[in-house]
Amino acid sequence: MDNLLVKANGIELYYSKSGSGHPLILLHGNSQSSTIFKKAIDDLSRQYTVYAVDSRCHGQSTDTAELSYQLMADDVIAFILTLTLDKPYLYGFSDGAVVGLLVASQQPQLLGKLVLSGATTALAGMKKGWQWMFKLSYFFRRDKRFQLVLTQPAIIKEELARITVHTLLLFGEKDITTSEDSRLMSNSIPGSVLKTLPG
Repeated sequence: MDNLLVKANGIELYYSKSGSGHPLILLHGNSQSSTIFKKAIDDLSRQYTVYAVDSRCHGQSTDTAELSYQLMADDVIAFILTLTLDKPYLYGFSDGAVVGLLVASQQPQLLGKLVLSGATTALAGMKKGWQWMFKLSYFFRRDKRFQLVLTQPAIIKEELARITVHTLLLFGEKDITTSEDSRLMSNSIPGSVLKTLPG
């Protein structure tokens, strides 16, 4: 595994690269880093060239004063273009899934496939218990990453309808996302597949 830095969208993005085959980008969730994918990388790198990226303000990437899902989506777009990745597959978890939605909506021809876990289109798409957890966390810590979750995203069905890449939506039975929001995504993204995982 190679650990690397690339300048993209005016910041430095840290990422690891391993394996060979079609490029696959992994995007982590809020307050995490690409290290959450260590076991997955061991398996996926047998078939893909895996790029596990630290989002801005996370892990070893640049910590900026401003943080938004749009900035993170712009970072990923710049990452793909800078490394000249050809139709990479993208897997996003939680915040990484939100970023994946924005990238696929705004650059419909950029990705080869899209797989998302725990995506939400808005705060209202998050179950109430999780909303309270983030509100309490922000109250005590004033972390801009928690504030991000409480003020964004605001993805509407017209944006989802612009996603043309093959999309798999994964949600757990006990996931952060409401069933209404998962159905909104499934019904709005043309040809998408929705799977709910038990347990």
